[in-house]
Amino acid sequence: MEKETREQKLSERLYEAAKPEWDKAAAQNFVIEMARGTLDPARFRTYMLQDYLYLIEYVQILELIKTQLESEFVDKAIAETKREMQSVHIPNMKKIGITESEIKNATKIKEIADYLDYMKTQTKAGGPLVGLVALLQCSWGYAYIAQTVGEKYRQAIETSAYKSWFDAYSSDSYQRANREWIHIVDRLAEGKEEQMLIETFVRCAEFETLLWGRGLAVS
Repeated sequence: MEKETREQKLSERLYEAAKPEWDKAAAQNFVIEMARGTLDPARFRTYMLQDYLYLIEYVQILELIKTQLESEFVDKAIAETKREMQSVHIPNMKKIGITESEIKNATKIKEIADYLDYMKTQTKAGGPLVGLVALLQCSWGYAYIAQTVGEKYRQAIETSAYKSWFDAYSSDSYQRANREWIHIVDRLAEGKEEQMLIETFVRCAEFETLLWGRGLAVS
C-alpha cells in the first residue's frame, strides 16, 4: 500500500515560489562586492541609511498587524526590531561616518518607497497573515542571500570589510528567529486560501531584487 503524500506547508510553497527571485538577488553585484570586500563604502552608507528608513516603517507594519491580531510573537518582533535599530543599526551607521543630520534628513529611494507602500496596502487589505507573510519574505530572503553568497565566497568574506553583515544574517540566532516566524505563519495559514499569500511573498521578493540591483546601483 502506497504511503499517503504529505501535504506541503505554506512555508514550503513560499520557499519554492520565491527561490528563483532570491537567487537573482544573490547574484546582484552589490551583494557580491560586499562578499569580496570591494564594495564602495559610499554605496554601503546609502544602503545602511535606506535600510534604517525601511526598518522604521517595518515596525509600523508590525504595529498595524498588532491592531489586527493579538500575538505575543508580534509584540516580541516589534520589541526586537526596535532594540536592533537602537543598539545595533544606529551605532553601526555612526561607525561608518553617518551623522545625526544625515539620518534625520534622509529620504527613501523609489525602490524602498514602492516596496513599503505595497506591504502596507497588502496588510490593510488582506489582514495580519498577509502582513506577516510580506515581512517574513524580507527576513527569510536576507538569510537565504547571506547563506548562499556566504558559501560561494566563504574565503573572500573572511577578509571582507562587510563580513559582519554576512555573519549577522547567517547566525544561529537569526535562523532561529526565522524558524519561529515560519512556524507562526504556517499555523495561522492552516485552512486558509494560499494564492494571495504566495503572490504577496513573491512580489515582495521582486521588490528586494530591485533594491539590491537598480536601487543600490549608485551611491
